[in-house]
Amino acid sequence: MKPKDGKKYRKKEKPAPRRSNEPKEKSPTEVTIEKDDPNVDLNEWYSVLILHVGSHLIEVTSTSDESRAATWITETLQEQRRLRRCGGPLVVSLCAFKGVSYSNRSWSSKGPKCHPNHPSNPYLAISICLGGSHVLLYRHHGYDGNSFSIKPLEHLVDDKKVVVVGMPIKEIAKKLQDQCRLRIKCPVDLRLLIAGAYGKDSLRDDLVLEEMASIPLEGIRLEKKPARVLEADWSSDNYNIHEEQEMELIKYAARDAFISYEIAAMCIQKTGLPSEACSY
Repeated sequence: MKPKDGKKYRKKEKPAPRRSNEPKEKSPTEVTIEKDDPNVDLNEWYSVLILHVGSHLIEVTSTSDESRAATWITETLQEQRRLRRCGGPLVVSLCAFKGVSYSNRSWSSKGPKCHPNHPSNPYLAISICLGGSHVLLYRHHGYDGNSFSIKPLEHLVDDKKVVVVGMPIKEIAKKLQDQCRLRIKCPVDLRLLIAGAYGKDSLRDDLVLEEMASIPLEGIRLEKKPARVLEADWSSDNYNIHEEQEMELIKYAARDAFISYEIAAMCIQKTGLPSEACSY
């Protein structure tokens, strides 16, 4: 049938069939989190959750209590040192998250400083992974600058035999030292480890953690964090947040710490620590 306007119909082209030998794109690795005890309120002093990353199960302790965080670090560190059979460095991953400072939240309701990721805002939450199966998420109230004045934590990261990995860990280490005098003795960026183990050609300047994980961790394909998580306020006294949102924040904070640890462990196992690793 000829169209009224005189134009010819364009035949719709069918998509080319996929060749049988072409690999299928892997679906994202499932990442979920659930409470260890469904009746526990996340607003309590601490809570224990179970993180699922594919087939991996990770115990996550979330707390804003310094004594609870100190106990977790002491007990988990003792367990990991007891289980270790080699004399190499102890690997700890550390991720840090910013929140609106108490002064900015109190005296100004608008302006760039009220955005959590503003450079002037402090780190108010950290997640650390020890041994690949235990993660601590500690969040501070933000009333003062001594956000992470936890003695076991200070002793842990100031030990030259403890390699603290993350991205960008050198920037995190500098800000934590300026913010609350928390000194990280041996910070090692994940990019340096991957470049040493898999070659510099395997990295792009804009490579994010989710993309980086697929290089050493076969079978892991992670979805990027949504904007609401990237722009979240990590203050422990942010009462406007619902439990579902809180669970999401805990999930991604714990996931990043676990993945960072796994990346570092695989790279160090492959080629060891680069000679320039702890130059800080």
